[in-house]
Amino acid sequence: MKTKIATYLTIPIVSILAWLLIMSVKGPIDLQNRVIKQQNDVTKKLKFLRVLQKAYLGKYGKYAGKWEDLVEFAKTGQIPNIVRRDVKTNVEGQYKTVIDTVGVISVADQIMKKYPEYPADDIPTIPNMSKDKKFELYAGTKDMGKDSATKFIVQVFQIKDIYPLDENRGAFFNEKGEPINVNNLIGEFTKRKEEKEKEAKKYQDDMDKMLDVERNKIKGGSKTAETIDSLAQATLAKDPSFRKNKDQWIELSKYINLNRRRIEKLEKEPLQIGSREEATDKGNWE
Repeated sequence: MKTKIATYLTIPIVSILAWLLIMSVKGPIDLQNRVIKQQNDVTKKLKFLRVLQKAYLGKYGKYAGKWEDLVEFAKTGQIPNIVRRDVKTNVEGQYKTVIDTVGVISVADQIMKKYPEYPADDIPTIPNMSKDKKFELYAGTKDMGKDSATKFIVQVFQIKDIYPLDENRGAFFNEKGEPINVNNLIGEFTKRKEEKEKEAKKYQDDMDKMLDVERNKIKGGSKTAETIDSLAQATLAKDPSFRKNKDQWIELSKYINLNRRRIEKLEKEPLQIGSREEATDKGNWE
């Protein structure tokens, strides 16, 4: 009887442990599947936005720098209606492609009809997210001249997913499990880096002062500056106060470099097309 009772009591415990084990495996798999789907959906929309921006460039000679302009262009804009046709040449059996412009056609008919999944009003929105989660849009010019005397101005643009889900692309999440805006993260990590740099500078200044004092003690004779510096470093390496300053400086440097790497990842890794620094419309996944 006691054995049966013990068996009945262990069933719920075993069931709970089994459920926890399943969830520990299923949770990461579900997240990875979500990340893969999100990457596919975001890259697909970025490709669509590239088509729209190139059409805008062809129409106005510059890229759209505001979402309102690109949305309005998608709704009411017109672009040349380009027709390609093959015509016979003077050589038997050979043809050539002739490109003609036949009036104009609306952007709605030429482009938007090919992408019915992207209504014009939702153009700025990142896929699978609320309407307040928008891509970051930038457009401007860049001087690509080789020197100050040579100007070569080109049009540039960049569209960036600032709410990534992939941690490899710099994603961080709040307590609700929602992705955090990478620009906010860049601001936070920049603030932390600058605070640590200020602290590190104090220790660096103290070490420099101690080195100057020690160098002045050693100066004289035919010693070179390099020799004086080496002797001063060797003497101070035994000084507890100097070692403490150096240890603190090294520790702070680790945090500074960590935040610097975080900032670089958040600037470069999130899915994006175009560049602020060069004339390209490529995606950073291509």
